[in-house]
Amino acid sequence: AKLLDQMCRGACGLIGSRQCALAVRDPAKGSPTQHASRGVPNDVAARLADADLHHGVLGAVVAGRRPTRRLFEPGDGRVPGLPEGYPAVRSLLAAPIASPHTVYGWICLTNKLGAEAFTDEDEQLLSLLGELVGRGYESGSLYLKMKRHAAEQVESLSWRLVEAQESERRQLSRELHDRVGQNLTALA
Repeated sequence: AKLLDQMCRGACGLIGSRQCALAVRDPAKGSPTQHASRGVPNDVAARLADADLHHGVLGAVVAGRRPTRRLFEPGDGRVPGLPEGYPAVRSLLAAPIASPHTVYGWICLTNKLGAEAFTDEDEQLLSLLGELVGRGYESGSLYLKMKRHAAEQVESLSWRLVEAQESERRQLSRELHDRVGQNLTALA
């Protein structure tokens, strides 16, 4: 969540926009959507968790694995894919958050600061950020998977070690019992 918040803040500052929203989900896990935003009212930002990553303008970004830039006329209303109550949108730039293997979600900037529309350079920067976050998200997921696997292996090896120690103790106990018995028989 912290990385996603930093991504929004960084994208707004780097490219220059009033708002940023992003949503990601690990499709392999069927996990809930994680989200972050900047310049968006808290109650509206909370509804990003319910974002359908395959709906509207932003769903097209995910499905096509391509960025998009749009200009909207005043009064066009709500942008499909953004929650109701999202600030009025004049210009929009969105890019997929993806690794080479998987699309995890989207990042969307709205309302370019100091200009009417986002530029080609803005699109290239946001696309690069989306790729970097996608690779980071994938690497983080892989790291957590490997960490869980390593913990399972350590637990399994611990149980095997305990079982081996118990078996060795039983064997040693039998040998001592047998030797003591033989020695007592010999003394008698």
